[in-house]
Amino acid sequence: METTILVTVLATLGVVAMVTAIVVMFSKLNKKVDVIDFEKNIDNILKDRMDLEREINNRFNELSSDVYRTIEINYTSLHNDIDETNRFIDSRCDKLDNKIKELHKERSLITEQ
Repeated sequence: METTILVTVLATLGVVAMVTAIVVMFSKLNKKVDVIDFEKNIDNILKDRMDLEREINNRFNELSSDVYRTIEINYTSLHNDIDETNRFIDSRCDKLDNKIKELHKERSLITEQ
């Protein structure tokens, strides 16, 4: 009988100790984790992320337009260089053609004499 009472008292004390430990743990956790501060931090993080995304998009658009302008300038320069080279080649071909015609005329004059 005494053993039963002793076991019952010890079991009751154990349960009380467990319940007390759980209550103390939850009260300490409630003091350490403030839900409002957590939500504010999450909102700040999301706001910072959106600001960074906006900044990245702006810089990407600036770089894209810079690259487009550079490509356009290079294309125009290349096109002008090609045109100039074609004119130069045409001029040289015309001079060569004139020389050939002159030589042909000279030969034909020599053969006629």
